[in-house]
Amino acid sequence: MVHSCFWVCIHSHSTYVHYSYYGLTIWFPDYIKQLKVDQYTENTNVTFNATFVGVSFNMSIENVHWMSSSFIDCRFHHLILSHVTFSNCTLEKVEFSNVKSSRTYFKDSLIQDCRFVDTDLSHHFENCKLDNNTVLSLTAGCALDFDYNIHLDEVFRENLVGQLAILPGAFISAFVIDKMGRVKMIGVAMFLSSVTSLFIWFLDTNSSVIAFEAIFNFVFICAWNTIDIATIESYSTHLRIKIFYYFPDRTTGFGFLSASCRLGGLMGVLTFRNLITSSRSIPMLTTAAVLLIGGIISVRLPETRNVLL
Repeated sequence: MVHSCFWVCIHSHSTYVHYSYYGLTIWFPDYIKQLKVDQYTENTNVTFNATFVGVSFNMSIENVHWMSSSFIDCRFHHLILSHVTFSNCTLEKVEFSNVKSSRTYFKDSLIQDCRFVDTDLSHHFENCKLDNNTVLSLTAGCALDFDYNIHLDEVFRENLVGQLAILPGAFISAFVIDKMGRVKMIGVAMFLSSVTSLFIWFLDTNSSVIAFEAIFNFVFICAWNTIDIATIESYSTHLRIKIFYYFPDRTTGFGFLSASCRLGGLMGVLTFRNLITSSRSIPMLTTAAVLLIGGIISVRLPETRNVLL
């Protein structure tokens, strides 16, 4: 009969592994997008106390913030306003026609005698004073504010490099696992993964995030593959385990193992998706601690290298 201590160790270890992996799988692409947002915000063109009289804007405007500015008898025609903000501005006799917007807002502004023709700006006013304005539209607008500034190439590159790094790690673990043994392999890989996660503190660019994910996946997959093999060898076909009733050991073991893995993955996703805007020290210490605990627990696992299935 499988010892209860071993049963707890193998399932706890699997939970820690899936918690860390799936948590970081969510954190990496979202953190890259957050870096792009921060970089985009830093490059915002901020204009104070500007006055525009009779100006016709017919080219798309992106990443501009007008503050305490005046627009009199101006026209915005056939363009896209992307990440444009009018803060504490005065707009008089201004016409917006055939204008599409993305993350564009009017805040604390006076909008008077203006015309909005075939635009989607009707839902973008915050604490504004609207007086004698005209809204004309031949088509129904969409209340959703889509972000046109989407950079998916970095996210795709990050995911591609991270997944490709798994391949050499899987090959190396396959050749080394029989020489080192299951328990030692799991412990070493988990410890190295824990140490590697400390470098999260230095991730401040897209390239550094991609490089780190590749290295982390390369090391981490060694522990993942070894756990899978050790689990199969631990739940042999001729043993049975008692959990309320007698069930076949392998089916019961894998059933509970699958449940604990999914629980750990779910907890990791829920935790790490809320750490995107927090300090990098939080996901760094969380990942390092969880993986270190998993490495320590692996010491209690029996060596299954010579176990007959």
